[in-house]
Amino acid sequence: MRGRIGAVLIAVVGLVLPTAPAHAGITAQIIGGNAVDAATVPWTVALLRANDTNAYTAQFCGATLIDPSWILTAAHCVVNTTPSQVDVAWGITDLNAITAANRHGLSQIIVHPQYNAAQSTSDVALLKLTTPVPGATTLALNTSGTFPVATQVLDTYGWGNTLYPATSYPNLLHGVALTDMGGPASTGACGFYGTQYIGDHMLCAGVNGGGKDACQGDSGGPLVATNGLNQRVLVGVTSWGNGCAVANYPGLWSRVSSYADWIDQQIHAPATPRVYIGNATVTEGDTGNRIATFTVTVSPASTAALTVPYATVADSAISGTDYVAKSGALAFNAGVAAKVISIPVRPDPTPESTEAFQVQLGTPTGSSGATLANAAGVATILDDDSSGANQLTLGDATVREGDNGTGSIVVRSQVALSHAAGTPFTVTYQTVSGTAGARDFTVRSGTLSFTATATVKTISIPISREWIPEGDETFTVTLGVPSTGSVTLTRATGTFTIVNDD
Repeated sequence: MRGRIGAVLIAVVGLVLPTAPAHAGITAQIIGGNAVDAATVPWTVALLRANDTNAYTAQFCGATLIDPSWILTAAHCVVNTTPSQVDVAWGITDLNAITAANRHGLSQIIVHPQYNAAQSTSDVALLKLTTPVPGATTLALNTSGTFPVATQVLDTYGWGNTLYPATSYPNLLHGVALTDMGGPASTGACGFYGTQYIGDHMLCAGVNGGGKDACQGDSGGPLVATNGLNQRVLVGVTSWGNGCAVANYPGLWSRVSSYADWIDQQIHAPATPRVYIGNATVTEGDTGNRIATFTVTVSPASTAALTVPYATVADSAISGTDYVAKSGALAFNAGVAAKVISIPVRPDPTPESTEAFQVQLGTPTGSSGATLANAAGVATILDDDSSGANQLTLGDATVREGDNGTGSIVVRSQVALSHAAGTPFTVTYQTVSGTAGARDFTVRSGTLSFTATATVKTISIPISREWIPEGDETFTVTLGVPSTGSVTLTRATGTFTIVNDD
């Protein structure tokens, strides 16, 4: 295990220390690295013994701030430990600079129920802060089981031993760059560990020939990778190794993606479901009704059935003239995360300005205790009569991302003609990442085929649920050139907004 060891532990009173696993010579420090400014990795956490006011001697493990209320660490750091025995601190480079004001208390410790000390499996645990820290910088979890890949550059951080087999514990935070030496193979492919390395649940990182690693005192700390969107994500939790920086024995980390669902469930288990409604954009057309589609999301998905009433409300768009008034109720079964409300928008060949109406939600009913997060969605009706040409337009769309549950969440927008083309034609489409990327939505491209009489097609993009607090994110969908010259592409890009609900 890679918890801090040595003479500093002799004076510890009341803290039950974790037992080492049954791997011969196993230990876990930053070897071969450099001092790092905590401001560049503000989510790196030091675990401190609460009864030791000297933060340098009190530090025994690392961790990562993943939520304003939650910290992720290794199970072996906190097993058989109570919350009152541990303080945490982050955002400070020098342990000697940590004061009582920088130390935060815990209200809960959750060790993974399948943690096995003998095999070092499921070596993860969650720590809940007594008081949330909304302004703190958190690190997003990697949820992809195929990332990182072998040879991927990985960074790890901690205040652990820097001189193995001797000991030299720094007061300054250190970091070192490693590479993924195993990949997500089921077993093997990690130095001389053989079947002790379980690639589905562990990460193997180091350098050929040894010399760089984590070590005692770094346990529970972060292993970080940069994904394809140039975003830093937490991929591993420092767990164990055979010695430190020894050739053919890279360090081993708990693979975060294997435990992302469990982490999500623990953090959101007591959450009250909240109901959101998105916005809609639709082009009115000259003939035939178009549909304004509102997505209603329950996040987190309720464990009990609930019903949400709704009704249209006029704005600059007039009921009966510009759209069809509608009221009703959406019935959500337990576990269902999203439903849609479809409102017909009437055709209008007269040039006019953009118009709008709303769909307002009523108070949810049922035993779930669900509440309204926002009560109104706005439908924007785009005019398509500024010229005599047959115009093709793509609308915008808005959806809430959701936390968990089994029902799919999809954001939909319409590609609409002002009137039927009279001959069949096609148009291609492609998603384009913005502040939202491949981990936030399903990247898609395709071709829409219009018949001679069709005037509307729908593009549907699945959205990934995510519980990490962050800002609203957007991506776009772009249309190609229609295959017929009789159709003019007047609005080629639609903006799809994923509204954060965490």
